[in-house]
Amino acid sequence: MRAWEIHPALVHLPIAFLIGGVVLDLFGQSSEAALTTATYLLIAGLATGVIAAGAGVIAYYTVPGNHTAAAHHRVYWHIWTVGVSVVLFTVVCLVRWQHPSVVSPLIRGLGIVAMAILALGAYIGGDLVYHGGLGIDPVILKPGLRSTAETKTSPPASPVGAAMTDPLGQPAER
Repeated sequence: MRAWEIHPALVHLPIAFLIGGVVLDLFGQSSEAALTTATYLLIAGLATGVIAAGAGVIAYYTVPGNHTAAAHHRVYWHIWTVGVSVVLFTVVCLVRWQHPSVVSPLIRGLGIVAMAILALGAYIGGDLVYHGGLGIDPVILKPGLRSTAETKTSPPASPVGAAMTDPLGQPAER
């Protein structure tokens, strides 16, 4: 696994914990155990989010430059939206840590706003990969997603060649 591939592999856990914590908080308001569980899900989401963010920093500095120019500019939107949501979730977690089973409507609302911003940031991140070619091996990218420099220096991707080779470039067994 290449360094820039670690971030996309890790982001699903914090997203699931954070969204799960907010949803459980909304639907489990009558249960003290559900509210406490929601608090711990939010804290777990924040903790795993720090790990995913660290991998994101590594990805930012190591990802190959074969993506589109638009993807290069949108990556900053991804960073800022997810960063803002992490700050908001941090506030929610700090307040809830003191009283895990007692949640004010303001903190609950802040969690909903943080979740919406996180969903936007996650969407942008997925769009960077699936529509901008960020972090994708240039050999398997369709020519329209390759950067200008990459298109000039590499042969067109073969639909058979990329799918029929192993990771070392040797012909794959059928």
